[in-house]
Amino acid sequence: MPRRVLWCVLVVEAAAVLTALYTGLRHPVTDPDWERAAILAACALVHLEVTRASARQSRMASGPGPYVDQKSVWNFAALVILPPALATAMVLFTHGYSYLRIWVAQKGYPGYRWVYSAATVVLATQAAAAVLQVGIPDHPALPVGMDGLLVVATAAAVRWAVNYALVILVLALSQPRIGMREVLGNARDQRIEASSVAFGFCAAALLVFQPVYVVAPLLALLATQHTVLIKQYERAAQTDAKTGLLNSDWWWKRAEQAIQRELTRGSQVGVLMADLDHFKAVNDTYGHLTGDDVLVTVAGTISAHLRRDFDLAGRFGGEEFAVLLPEMGEDELRATAERLRQKVGALRVPVQGKGGGVESVRVTVSIGAAVCPRNGTDLDELVLCADDALYDAKRLGRNRVCLYGDVEFEESNAAG
Repeated sequence: MPRRVLWCVLVVEAAAVLTALYTGLRHPVTDPDWERAAILAACALVHLEVTRASARQSRMASGPGPYVDQKSVWNFAALVILPPALATAMVLFTHGYSYLRIWVAQKGYPGYRWVYSAATVVLATQAAAAVLQVGIPDHPALPVGMDGLLVVATAAAVRWAVNYALVILVLALSQPRIGMREVLGNARDQRIEASSVAFGFCAAALLVFQPVYVVAPLLALLATQHTVLIKQYERAAQTDAKTGLLNSDWWWKRAEQAIQRELTRGSQVGVLMADLDHFKAVNDTYGHLTGDDVLVTVAGTISAHLRRDFDLAGRFGGEEFAVLLPEMGEDELRATAERLRQKVGALRVPVQGKGGGVESVRVTVSIGAAVCPRNGTDLDELVLCADDALYDAKRLGRNRVCLYGDVEFEESNAAG
């Protein structure tokens, strides 16, 4: 672990411990609080134990980004109706039980990651508790009325923002393995997280008014867990696990549909085939883990500079990427390809050097382009044409863009 990352982790964990101790000493715990905490912990235990196998599969199917395990239901319920000390204890209990029962035997998920993850949620819980204490003078009493709901919604937003900010911070300081979009997840993930918070608030309200009714949200969670898992498997089947881009099969299927749609409309379609230059040298010099970092960083750059939910970017295996750009003619395609080439060439991927210091890996990319219908109206034809243009770009010195039919249309930088 790089030293700057280690210091970040230690500071966050120390802050979590100190804030938990401070709020724990300031807010006493009563007997009813202990009773409610015990009921929530029992529900959480049943939930985590029954869904243990599917939770492990869910994590494996979710790809490089975040996954949804719905521990937020019980953690948020505790936050709403329990003192900060017990809300913190609930976080530690759910995360600790999940780690011991699900992840302790999983290779590749070391304990220090669990500690940092728990620390971020503890800090987020403390920040949200502060919002509740300011907005609801008699907290941890259950908030009532629209004003109370507004305070709870604000606390939930603060909790989410603090947790994600801390996750993004440590990823930004370390060698990035996933892009920002994968860190934040997609809209479906966020909806599931929001529904978990809503479930948590309902569980808290039921526990206050009629404790036996808290079993209702527990049963609902168990029923919906299978649906969440199916959605994550669907996403995993469509995306490349390493980069988060579409895999080659799904890209091909989506691209064929897009081409037929644009031909019906009379629009042009651009296809780019991009291949990193001398990528084998990166793996040989710095190792395959660094090579993976480079691939993920390049994939994130490609995604960030395309039209989201409009263009299609996929990984064709190895260090080759494919991009489909609907409603894009020859001139705009050239400009887009050149812009991507420059963005990739400007990347500097940090790695741990052999001498202990931090070094930067630089890569360049060669890009071949083809246009529909000029170069064909079938995806097979277009990919072959773009591949031929990519070969020309490699043959002419790499780190450049070539359009099919042109020997070279852009005098770019010298070979990478």
